[in-house]
Amino acid sequence: MLEKGYRLTRIATGLTFPTVMTFDPQGTVYVAEAGFAYGTEPGMGRVLRLESDGSFTEIASGFGGPVTGIAWHHGDLYVAAGNLGEKPSDGCGEIIRVSPDGTRQTIVSGLRTCGDHFTGDILFGPDGKLYFSVGTATNSAVVGLDNMLILKHHPQFHDVPARDLELIGTNFITRDPLSDQPGAAVTGAYHAFGVPSKSGDIVKGRLLANGVIYRCNPDGSHLQIVADGFRNTFGLRFSPMNGKLIVTDHGADPRGSRQIKLDWDKIWEVTPGGWYGFPEFFSGLPVTLPHFHAAEQAKPTFLIRNHPPLAAQPLARLQPHSASMKFDVCTNAEFGSPGELFVAQFGESGFEKTEELPGFKVVSVNLDTGQISNFLTNPHGESTKQGPIRPIDVKFNAEGNELYLVDFGLMGKHNPTPGTGSLWKIVKI
Repeated sequence: MLEKGYRLTRIATGLTFPTVMTFDPQGTVYVAEAGFAYGTEPGMGRVLRLESDGSFTEIASGFGGPVTGIAWHHGDLYVAAGNLGEKPSDGCGEIIRVSPDGTRQTIVSGLRTCGDHFTGDILFGPDGKLYFSVGTATNSAVVGLDNMLILKHHPQFHDVPARDLELIGTNFITRDPLSDQPGAAVTGAYHAFGVPSKSGDIVKGRLLANGVIYRCNPDGSHLQIVADGFRNTFGLRFSPMNGKLIVTDHGADPRGSRQIKLDWDKIWEVTPGGWYGFPEFFSGLPVTLPHFHAAEQAKPTFLIRNHPPLAAQPLARLQPHSASMKFDVCTNAEFGSPGELFVAQFGESGFEKTEELPGFKVVSVNLDTGQISNFLTNPHGESTKQGPIRPIDVKFNAEGNELYLVDFGLMGKHNPTPGTGSLWKIVKI
């Protein structure tokens, strides 16, 4: 169902695990296929160009999946590759620059994308620098039995902070799937699976960290952290209204050793140098609140002694488990309200039962009033016969009068179906 006064048209089909789209300076559409989705083995992603007849032409391939961000800058294509299962366990992800003649150069490497979350959008800011994000390795800073990607491919991988943290020393006990003998594993926050922590442990902050937003020069030099303490900032945009960096950040789940109940997805305005709470505050609220306590699970407690001050509260809190992905900002009054955000919500993955089916929609967010409204909804989830099924990216064209939507397709219970992704266009009538 689409808001009255708009028209939705499917313009291309047959995509496999598409995650992101962009435009070149001439307005041509490009879509990235990730090469990986939860429930599949790691594979290779590629970038496709949309042709006038609705077909796609491959322009670059062989990127270690998942590919989660693409951007054009001065004729070069920039690609964010997760390289899950491909690289050393200390850091997998890369940002790759592809020149017009096909020459490739890895401009940033060693990004900590070997776990649950990868890079998000990549984009160039008003200052001409390249911005991108890296998500956390885990759900809530503890490697557990919910992190089978880590345990299978990179068993020494774990979250690393961007700043020095002193741990309280809380540990978590699980069975040990890495041992040939039955037994238990004791794991501390910010430690590899099976490695306990002690009270007073100092975890050193690193440049190559988790839960951070970066910026660098177009050649990858002068890499620096903009802000930290995020969980998984999958969407990044600069507001055309005030030039501020705005991001979407995924809420935590009731899974693993340290379960978090009913955490919201949220929208942040990023303050340089700010800390946004992970793993002590979720959506700007302390993890110790009863709201976050999952039934029949240990009550979440703080992990860090003397944690940093919060940089801000969210601009908006979105429905828990809606999986709010990438977004764009309206600039054309002929389409909507300038400054209004349109957010693609992928939809729930079965972590928690709620009264209403979370996600499977595009919502509009008025940051001035906090109003969140349904713009495009799929109330039937993956049983829909029409589509879009799972929105994962929305982008306006240069004029701001057409909104393009990337539909990931069928995900299932971590059993994604190749070839079910598609591309759509929304215009006002």
